[in-house]
Amino acid sequence: MHKFLDELGALSGPLVVAAVIAATTLIAPAMAWLAVPGAVAIAILVYLQIRVPDTSVFGEPDTPASTADVTTAPPPSPQGRGMARAAQRWWGETLGVGLPPRFFLFAACAALATGGLVTFGVISFHLVTAAVLPLAAVPVLYAAGQGASALAALATGHGYDRWGARVLYVLPVLVTLVPLLAFTRSAWLAVLGVLAWGAANGLQDSTVKALVADLVGKERRATAYGVFAAIQGGAAIGGGALAGGLYVTSLPLLVAIIAASQVGTALLLHRTLDRRRVRADSAAH
Repeated sequence: MHKFLDELGALSGPLVVAAVIAATTLIAPAMAWLAVPGAVAIAILVYLQIRVPDTSVFGEPDTPASTADVTTAPPPSPQGRGMARAAQRWWGETLGVGLPPRFFLFAACAALATGGLVTFGVISFHLVTAAVLPLAAVPVLYAAGQGASALAALATGHGYDRWGARVLYVLPVLVTLVPLLAFTRSAWLAVLGVLAWGAANGLQDSTVKALVADLVGKERRATAYGVFAAIQGGAAIGGGALAGGLYVTSLPLLVAIIAASQVGTALLLHRTLDRRRVRADSAAH
């Protein structure tokens, strides 16, 4: 639902701006309109802060083990050696030291999927330079991709609740389809490619992260999401640079590399969800 509403704004915002520009022939009123949803969002946040000042009431009760870990931790020493140990502990916490091995396995899986998902910037460059679509149609197609993202987030979120993390196997399929369809010279295939891009983006930014919460306990979940986002961000930078470079040198090689990387995504996901590995990790803890 969170991703659906996020993409609903991403879909409606550009369309409303385009409508205002078409009606007034001016950009300034359209940009001014964007302040309205921002102001409403701030008002809602203020209202929620007043109504629920302590959001921990929605969380799970602390387990005795986690409480003991907090209360028995030695206070930081004022001496230089103690401060160094405190800094080492802080960096260890920040970098995710002690998080479950299956978390890092899944993070590598998500990194391959993120790096393989071609950005809309490269797709739109192809659509315009190859004269697949008129320039004015590209923003509309982008809005359609956001709509597909919203629907995919709802559908896969429901599927995750009903059938579990197996629904994530659809992600490498979608990522592979994007360059195969979007980098053609057929307008209809390009539209399908952008819809596949939007669906993969919605799945990647919503349901993928549900598995992180299932792999990591509540007391380390915030750290896990930070580490997970950092790994995904690094993969996005590398994948974007690779896609931009190979698009102008060898498009078939780009498609082949993305397809191979998504085979790796599926294999890593299988390893993450392997029941024998789950039982081994449970026994180790």
